[in-house]
Amino acid sequence: ALANQPTSFTDNGGIPAWARGYINEAVKLGLVSGYPNGYFRPNQAITTADTPYFLQKFSALQVAQGNWKVSVSASATDVGVGQQVQLRAVVKNPQGAVVPGAQITYSQSSASALISGDVFVASSPGVYTVTGTYTLSGGQASGTATIDVYGAPASLKIVTPAQIDANGYSQYTVTVDILDQNGNIVANDNTDQVTLASTGGGAISAINPGTTTAVNGVATFTVTSGTVPGSTTTLTATDPSIAGSGDQATATVTSALQSAATLSISAPQYLSVNASGTTAVVKVQVLDQSGQPMLYGTYPFTVSVSGPATFAGGGTSPQNYVYSGNGQAGVNAPYATVTIQDIQGDTGTITLTASGTGLTTATATMRSPASQAASRIAPIAPSPNAKAIRTMAEGRLKPSQAAMPPGRPARRMPRLTATWLLAGPGRNWQSATRSA
Repeated sequence: ALANQPTSFTDNGGIPAWARGYINEAVKLGLVSGYPNGYFRPNQAITTADTPYFLQKFSALQVAQGNWKVSVSASATDVGVGQQVQLRAVVKNPQGAVVPGAQITYSQSSASALISGDVFVASSPGVYTVTGTYTLSGGQASGTATIDVYGAPASLKIVTPAQIDANGYSQYTVTVDILDQNGNIVANDNTDQVTLASTGGGAISAINPGTTTAVNGVATFTVTSGTVPGSTTTLTATDPSIAGSGDQATATVTSALQSAATLSISAPQYLSVNASGTTAVVKVQVLDQSGQPMLYGTYPFTVSVSGPATFAGGGTSPQNYVYSGNGQAGVNAPYATVTIQDIQGDTGTITLTASGTGLTTATATMRSPASQAASRIAPIAPSPNAKAIRTMAEGRLKPSQAAMPPGRPARRMPRLTATWLLAGPGRNWQSATRSA
């Protein structure tokens, strides 16, 4: 309907008919208003100075519709009292493009903090909200950032894992947070010595280390699970640097019952096929939800073998076995054994597969090579003979020649023994030899 109506501008007659509907719609939305004298001037080129007359309400409309976005960030969100924080904001226009050089005004409402330009600093602990505002013609867009300012250490908090499986082997991380009076982690605390101890129950069997130094306000420990399902252990953390009752905190952990989840096969790498009846022992375990051996209960499973091997006794059909827990963890953890046997002279890859109801199947492979006898024996270099040794003594044979068999009959050498004896004490034995 607006396309068939004249515009409200004084020079409506100069506006093409096809454009009148678009101009009427823009006026209706408040996007354009023309020049102050009521003219639209359709044939005049628009300059930068003309822009406010046509777009004075465009920015305000877009801000109202939330099309401009301001994202405020801080160089640090957990800081100590008096620590300066650099503020930064990114402004994006309705098309999603970043507005370069956008002027932002930062503000916050607490009397315990100060903002100078784009730098924030607080004089007391607390949680502060900083607002960054971008002002446009006819409206504003803003965004916020939260900064936690911590004070002096005032209390401890133990953070435990959601679940500890009673398998006697799994290790878990327990942390002790050093908090200020508002419950913020004192992130610049790197000196406090925190001790963690356990009492009662059997959910935890070991804590390592017993005492450690906090790093960025957090002390970290490793605990090993116990073997008694359903037991509860109390953890106590102590920090003598904190005054008052806040120097200690407690928490309890309860061990969860193991749940059988998967099978595991441990097999040797090779099975020789040189002789008939060569065997190898394969270990099979049932693992819990943490990947550790089940300590309690019995679990039937089936093993099949393919490739150049059989079960002990020569059978190749799948065999049934039972895994039984013994309540012990670590090196004494339970396992079931499966014995397989070679097929003499038959080489290749052996594949073992273990499966059980409700358990994830496991596989393992072995190689069955034939050991090879030595094809030849490397020759041993000959040792120098007695004549060669005497010739070397006279300097007429190089050491490298002494170990080589002669290419022609060795030359006859003088008898040295008698000549040596005739030389007598103090005489030159080589000269005596030559005179002989």
